[in-house]
Amino acid sequence: MTTTVIPLLRSFTVFNVQQLDGLPEALQPAPQTSPDWCACDIAEFILNASHAQIRHGAARAFYAPALDVIQLPERSAFANATDYYGTALHELTHWTGHPDRCNRVLSSRAHIEAYAFEELVAEMGSAFLGNYCGLPGQLQHASYIDSWLQALRCDKRLIFTAASLAQKAADYLLPELLSTEALAAAQHTEMAA
Repeated sequence: MTTTVIPLLRSFTVFNVQQLDGLPEALQPAPQTSPDWCACDIAEFILNASHAQIRHGAARAFYAPALDVIQLPERSAFANATDYYGTALHELTHWTGHPDRCNRVLSSRAHIEAYAFEELVAEMGSAFLGNYCGLPGQLQHASYIDSWLQALRCDKRLIFTAASLAQKAADYLLPELLSTEALAAAQHTEMAA
């Protein structure tokens, strides 16, 4: 008996894993982190306790208000944990602006566009939360500095308005956490490290 080989052409639809939602955890690739990655337990606790829907795998970080979703690059895309948490807390501050939470309405103010003002609030909120977590502060969105400076020159009270809204965002995320034993345990772990 002779075997005949018949070439067969088949087509397959292939997707990048990062394009798929709802993939079972067993099939998801393990996040790659650098050897110097040091997770911040308090920041992780804040992100998890917020119950925000956070997805990883995008090329850039953003909050999508229409979907009420925070999208972040994979942890391995960040140079270190501080950069990751700074960005995640910035986007989490945007998340608090939703009508069901702090209800921060994007409206233009004198001398600053609404989006730039919201970025100032998110940057300050991230700084407040990062400080609470013991993370070193660093500016995440330097590209807005010119618009912020111009607006601050024209409106001396703008910084107080932004700080007040950023504090409301931080207060929204922290009050329940402050009274939980889990946060106390996370803080104890951070101090021991």
